[in-house]
Formats: sequence, C-alpha cells, structure tokens
Amino acid sequence: MTWLKRRLSLPDETPTAVALAIAFYCSHLICSGWVASSECFVAFSLMAFLWALYRKQIALSSHIIYFPLAVYGIDSTVSALVAPREIHSFGENALWLKMALFPVALILFRQVPRARDLALRALLIFGVFSASYGLFQYFVLAQGDLEHRITGPTAHVMTLSGLLLPASLLFLILWIHDRPNLWLLGGTLIV
Repeated sequence: MTWLKRRLSLPDETPTAVALAIAFYCSHLICSGWVASSECFVAFSLMAFLWALYRKQIALSSHIIYFPLAVYGIDSTVSALVAPREIHSFGENALWLKMALFPVALILFRQVPRARDLALRALLIFGVFSASYGLFQYFVLAQGDLEHRITGPTAHVMTLSGLLLPASLLFLILWIHDRPNLWLLGGTLIV
C-alpha cells in the first residue's frame, strides 16, 4: 500500500488502515453527487477507520461538537420511533452511520494533517466537475424543462445546488485569501 500513501502524499509511517480511511473519505467527497457510490465510500471509510482503531493505529479524541451531534441523533431517532407512521424508523439506522463520519473525519484531520488538504481538494474537484457538467447539460444538451435540465451528477437541480453551495463558497474564500491564484478565480467563476 505504499503506492497509495505516495499517491496521497502521506508520510510513509502512516498505517495502511488510516491511509485507506483517508482515501475512501476523499472518494466519498468526490462522489457526493452519486448517492450509492458516496454511501459505499462512507461505509468503506468507516470500516477502515474501525480497523485502524482496533489495531490501535489511531486514537479517539473528543470535540465540542460531539454533544450537539449526539443530541440531534437521539432526538431524530426518538421522533422516528414515536411517529404514528413507521416509514421513517428504518431510515434512522443510516443516520447514525452518517453522523459517525463526522467524528471520523475530525479524528483523521487531527492525526494526519495532510488529510485536510486532500479533503479540501476532493471538495474542489467535485465542485468544478459538477458545475461544469451542469453547464454542459444546460447549454449543450438542453433537454427537458428548466427544473430538470441542470442536474449535474445528481437527480434534481435542488440537490445539485445544495452540493455546489459549499464548493462555491470554498472557492470564493480561498480566492479571497490568495487573489493572484487564477485557478481559484476560475473555479469561483465556474462553480
């Protein structure tokens, strides 16, 4: 797995399970527009993280945001369980796995600082690709009504806009801090 560590520019002493968790997490970010792929990479990232945790290659750490996150999860689960319709009860199982990804990312970012840069780049890559594909759909393909014409890799324009908003703000903030960087300006204009 040294090829993966070199490809991600991780230190050679980074354990394989940690490198896999980082690679799967970044793949999840790049594939955010494709729900099934994104969720699979979330599962693989969590498995690799738990493997690293089991082998004591990574240590748990606390963060102030864990408490409100747990309160949200408990409230959401209780509301689904006491709801008159049981349609949402099963879906709450996935909520806890999705919420577990946040502490996993924070721990990876703390213990492997390079992971932050990789995640940032993954978000920027996703933003540029999705926005470019949406523009291609709008101007070249021009199929369907306006609401369904620009979906990018997602199923609906509102899902695409919800995914592009963080990427566009990220590009804008990075460009404000590094104005001579024309790549960031181009990304800001595209996204």
